[in-house]
Amino acid sequence: MKLYRSVSLKELHALLMNKKVDPIFNYENVDSTYNRKLGKVTCWFKKPYALSPLNYDFVVVSEIDESKIIGEGVGRYSREDIYNVGNYIFSQVGEVYTKGYTIEEVDGIFFNNNNWGIILCDFLQKDFLFFLEEENREHPDNVLDILKENIDIMYDVNYIMLTNPKKNSTFWLIRDLVKNHYNSLKNIKNYDDVFWSVV
Repeated sequence: MKLYRSVSLKELHALLMNKKVDPIFNYENVDSTYNRKLGKVTCWFKKPYALSPLNYDFVVVSEIDESKIIGEGVGRYSREDIYNVGNYIFSQVGEVYTKGYTIEEVDGIFFNNNNWGIILCDFLQKDFLFFLEEENREHPDNVLDILKENIDIMYDVNYIMLTNPKKNSTFWLIRDLVKNHYNSLKNIKNYDDVFWSVV
């Protein structure tokens, strides 16, 4: 079954570095028919559907064998109407629950209405701006190339002491990914074949 999942940079890091993502969701709420009796799960959407790009930078599309599906449900999601601020649009979306997933099950990883310039904006502004020449600031596709060219600096003890990145910050995630999975990052594109329903 083809399924869709919104993921953060942190989950992308886990997927590429560990070749798998373990289930973590086990929270019952009024907006989902998920039942805690299923245990920890990974939640997927049955149709092309993406959560807010403010929290979820990417969408993973996977082909999951039906034998690995442990349950299905319906989730209720909301987003603010951009044409009528203060009003919210609600949608009900079919959910599918699995016990995590592996890199072998992934058909593709796509931007969720983002690009590397947007995703890494805060990191670049805080820790790496001096490496970006003016022309490269205007071309977000160049960001990964610049990080790759300067990857040694990101491992330099003096640089780390100077920038003092927090634990689990974007710095550590992107450093690992650029060093070990640069080609995979470069292959992430916009998914033009479908229209994401974004909440």
